[in-house]
Amino acid sequence: MNRPFHLIIGIFILLVLWGKFELIELTLIFIPIAFTIFSDVDAGTPYHRNFLTHSNIIWFIVWFYNPSFITALVCLSVGVHCLLDVNLYPSSWKGTYLIKFGRHGLFWWSKGHQGRYSTLWLIGNFIWGIVVLCIQLGVIKW
Repeated sequence: MNRPFHLIIGIFILLVLWGKFELIELTLIFIPIAFTIFSDVDAGTPYHRNFLTHSNIIWFIVWFYNPSFITALVCLSVGVHCLLDVNLYPSSWKGTYLIKFGRHGLFWWSKGHQGRYSTLWLIGNFIWGIVVLCIQLGVIKW
C-alpha cells in the first residue's frame, strides 16, 4: 500500500483510539501519525524493508526504559504501518517485500520461506504494537 494510504488509515486508527480512551490526549496523537509513514524512510533503496525500519524493536526498547503513552502509540503506529504492508499473495513475496537484515540486503529468513516469514514478521509487529499499548493503558498487566 502506498504512503498516502498509510497516513490516512494510520490517522483513522489513532483517532478511533483517541475517541475510545480518555487517557490519550489529542495532542499525543499527532506525533505517532508521522510514524505511520516513518518505516518507509528507506523506500526506493535496495535495502527497503530493513528489519529495524519495519519493526517495533527500537520503539519497544525506548518504551521499556521510559514507559509513556507517546512511545506506546509510536509502537502501535509502526505496527499499523507493518500491517498495511502485508501482502497476502505469495506470488508477490519477493524483492522489496522481503524483510532484510543488514545494510547489504541479506535476507533475514531462509531462502525457501522468506516471503511467508516476512508476512509473519509484519503481522507480529502489529500485534506487538497492540500489546505494548494495552500494557500502557493497564488492560494487560506487565
